[in-house]
This record gives sequence, structure tokens and C-alpha cells, in this order.
Amino acid sequence: MAYLTASTGYRAGGFNPIAQGVPPIYQPETVLATEAGLKNTLMGGAMVLNLAAYLNQYRDMHAQSFIALGAGGVSEFTENGGEVDAYGLEAELTWNVTDAFTISGSAAYQKAEFGEYNVSKVNGLGDLGGRQDLNDPNAPLLSLEGYVPALTPEITLGLQLSYDIALPGGSTLRPYINTYYSSEYYGHDINTDGNKQDAYTKTNARLVWTSASGAIEVQAFVMNIEDDAQLIRGLIFNPSTAPNVASIQGQYSNPRTAGVALTYNY
Repeated sequence: MAYLTASTGYRAGGFNPIAQGVPPIYQPETVLATEAGLKNTLMGGAMVLNLAAYLNQYRDMHAQSFIALGAGGVSEFTENGGEVDAYGLEAELTWNVTDAFTISGSAAYQKAEFGEYNVSKVNGLGDLGGRQDLNDPNAPLLSLEGYVPALTPEITLGLQLSYDIALPGGSTLRPYINTYYSSEYYGHDINTDGNKQDAYTKTNARLVWTSASGAIEVQAFVMNIEDDAQLIRGLIFNPSTAPNVASIQGQYSNPRTAGVALTYNY
């Protein structure tokens, strides 16, 4: 099946908390999303291959910003940053090699970049190569033009393998492993080195036993076998207690985690 779609969408505008220097309202964010693709069933139904190409054009995109308040407080607010264009290619494959052995994988390439995009200035970052002027309160806002939006790796890859082993009495044992690769990305829209996540892989493994009736399932699992923590979100803001310093607040993924889970269906 070949398809072509075009659609529009929006995120509603709203009101901000009342604070000096904060815009009282922000406008809706809109997007024009276009996608073309192929959905294929091959090898007599044993393989499914889906391909897609897309272009998303955002306008008046919502930006998360912060302002320092008195007594060490910081307030979050939303403003309209500007435009972002994102395009990419995606491929998904599921192959039932045998009745017991299944391989599935995915690959994606994405290119996203800020166009004309301005947000409130952040003290403690200097002029960022001429992107902001902290000495002139009437100078334009911080320009993110040419930066990459947060959490937008250029390349991602995924691979999953599973095999069903029939046991005496009708129960099933399924070893399952999946691995994921991501190229580098930034945790925040301001692309500074302090919130950059390098390329990484993350691998998970499971051993699943299912009773003959399907009522009982026992899983033993290990998540994040590499035991590397990845930056999953970074926030850059200026604390009011240190006007010449910018802070980075990072959130990281879980370390290696192992366990056993029991499920009973009734």
C-alpha cells in the first residue's frame, strides 16, 4: 500500500504566571505534517516492511523558559519561540523467520533545525557567539536559529530477536533481546556542551516462561546491560541567587536494572 497524507494540528495557547518580564499570554503552536510511505507484506506474509518519509513544519512553537524571582525562586513560563522544520526517513521490518524465530528492526534518520526562533535571554551563558546581548536590555532576545531541538538524534537504530521454545506439557519459554542505538543529541534547545549526550547503545534481555493455558507468565529481565546512564532531559536556567551563572539541571535514565516479574491472567 502506498499512501500520502497531509494534516494540520495545533497546541493551544494560554496564560503565564504574572511576573515582570514574562509575556502574559502565548499563542497557539501549529504544525503542517506531510508524510509519504509504503506498507509491504512480503514472503507470503512472513515479512512486513514499512517505509516512510515525512516533513513537519512547526510555527509559533512553544518554548519552555525560566525567569529568576526574588528569594532564590525560579518561575517557569511558556513563550512562542518561532519556527522549526523537521524531515526524515523511517523503516520498520518484522520477519517471522520460522514459526518460532522472529526478527524485527527499525532505522530512522531525522534532520531538525530551528529557523527564526527567539527565546528569553539566559544570564551566565555570555553572548553565545553573538546570539544574545546581556548588556543591552533592549537588544533582541536569545536566537536559537541553526540549533537542533532538544532530544533529536539524527540517527536511531533498533533490533529485536525472540525465539519460542516449546516445553513438555504445552508451556513456552521465550528468550528475547533488544538493542537500541542513538546518535548524539542535546538535552535542551540551547546547544551547549554541558547538556550534550554522546552516541550510545542500550540493550535489554528477557527470559519469559508462559504456562500452557497462558494464565501464568514469569519473566526474568536485565535492562540497560551496558550500565550507562543517558541524559534524557536537560534544563538551562539562571538562578536568582547567582546572576552571573547559568545552571544545568539534568535528568538521566536508570542504570542497569535486573528483576523478576510474575503475571497472572484471570
